[in-house]
Amino acid sequence: MRDFTHALSRDRLDALAAKANVDAPHLAGIVKMVRDCGVHLLIVPQLSRSMSEELAKAQQPFIALLGDDTDRAVGPNFFDKSSLDRLIGMVDAAAVIASAPRADVYNTVGSLAVLLARNVLIVETRPEQEIAWTQAIQRVRPCLPTLLCTVETARQ
Repeated sequence: MRDFTHALSRDRLDALAAKANVDAPHLAGIVKMVRDCGVHLLIVPQLSRSMSEELAKAQQPFIALLGDDTDRAVGPNFFDKSSLDRLIGMVDAAAVIASAPRADVYNTVGSLAVLLARNVLIVETRPEQEIAWTQAIQRVRPCLPTLLCTVETARQ
């Protein structure tokens, strides 16, 4: 995990925002929140090891973007359990996105960090792991407001 906020200059964040507008429009708003509003961005890559040191240093408010949506989703069991539990315990809202990325969802969750100075978690996963991620969040924080974005099923 890494807090990219201090590692990137304003010019670099401008370039990332422009690139996100084209290549990853769902993340464009998040990059602009980091650039313009003083929100920190924590990137949690797939198969992360212990994040204890990084979480202890985490600047707040933050948006934690947990990526479990590469060519395969591995689920929460492949992340360091104590670090994942600690991260979930630090946030005030979460989203589990198991569908195509939707900019409105990223922007809505990110706006909690901007407007209310709250830490938030966005889990990017695939449909086969959405239940596992939702259960992992509920196990640590049963009443945590969590937005679930899932694929639409075929109607009969």
